[in-house]
Amino acid sequence: MLLPNVSEIISWDSSERIDATIQALARRIATGAPGPRHLVLVIDGWRAWQRDRVDRFDEIADIARRGHPAGVHLVIGTSGYDYRMTSLAPFVSETIELRLSETYGSQFERAAAKLVPDDPRRGLTKHGQILLATS
Repeated sequence: MLLPNVSEIISWDSSERIDATIQALARRIATGAPGPRHLVLVIDGWRAWQRDRVDRFDEIADIARRGHPAGVHLVIGTSGYDYRMTSLAPFVSETIELRLSETYGSQFERAAAKLVPDDPRRGLTKHGQILLATS
């Protein structure tokens, strides 16, 4: 069952649906006109995406670069900092870090990371503030 505001979840092995979704988002961006609602593309597992779908990187970068005025937004989930993200860095407006099991891996403030409660919904902003993620 999908959450009320989720229209579709596409599994990793559904190449045709992934292609169709990326093409639909690219068309919306090309028109330059926002639709009636904001659309959010979530890619969970960025490292695997990069490994298995490297041919789609330029299209994803274009969504990150030009999507906002058309109401298309990109959320990328990764298990750690990835040097390939540097090419997307100019288009990233916010970065958060969900609670880490080992705070030495924090890309933000390690002292602040130690203060994050032991709850998978908790995390840290790049400014060292503790956050609570809700759906």
